Amino acid sequence: MHLLREMLTYQRPARSPSERAFIRRFLDQVPGMVRDDFGNRWLRIGTRPTTLFCAHTDSVHTISGRQRLREDRRTRRFYKDDGRPLGADDATGCWLLLQLIAHRVPGLYVFHREEETGGDGSDWIARETPGVLAGIERAIAFDRRGTGDVITHQCRVRTCSTNFAQALAAQLGLGFAPCAEGVFTDTAHYAGLIPECTNLSIGYEHAHTGAEYQDYGFLEELLPALLRVDWAALPVARVCAPFSRWAEPGDRMTTADRLACLGSLPPAERLVAA
Repeated sequence: MHLLREMLTYQRPARSPSERAFIRRFLDQVPGMVRDDFGNRWLRIGTRPTTLFCAHTDSVHTISGRQRLREDRRTRRFYKDDGRPLGADDATGCWLLLQLIAHRVPGLYVFHREEETGGDGSDWIARETPGVLAGIERAIAFDRRGTGDVITHQCRVRTCSTNFAQALAAQLGLGFAPCAEGVFTDTAHYAGLIPECTNLSIGYEHAHTGAEYQDYGFLEELLPALLRVDWAALPVARVCAPFSRWAEPGDRMTTADRLACLGSLPPAERLVAA
């Protein structure tokens, strides 16, 4: 977990010097990594991958720079004691993508910019370069709190079918199950372009607060499970429908929900992240 620990030492407000340093150090050194005009980073493994894996590079920190971590080896957690967020949301997601890349898992890998300010990087891709997503059938974000959720709904809008979520949960094991209580992450912006758009739990808790911690013991079980998944065999059942439209009768979102999902509320007032 040395690499993850190093990644967590960066406080990464969107477009900050420390976020740029994080990207240069951990992403831009990966062979084949490219940058789009918004600043998102991309990598393709395989000739025609049908799975998109994504995470985001920014955090909710309000200051740029490095930070000191604490580690509880008994509970196998990283945390801090300075009253500020840890930033496992979403340094941990970036770490997981790098592990899948190292194992050459076929996929289209996207490290999004500015998720915490409303998903601006993914919104830009969906609006300006949707063709890069041609042929993608499933979009998997690694940006969910807890240890057992396969998200089917974001902000009460369906972005992933129950059939897909059940099949992925069965392959993962570890107590994973479909969950309709997602808030927002970048895959929501692809719901009109990609049939199955989900978000997976990656073991952090209390994101956006000074109580945030990362359960790295869970990651030691999650990574082998991810490497065993037959991604191309997962069912594709949902019909694409843009996130801005109600995908099912009864799906509704209050103004407060919408603002929280789009990152318009101050961090302390937002719903629990992702």
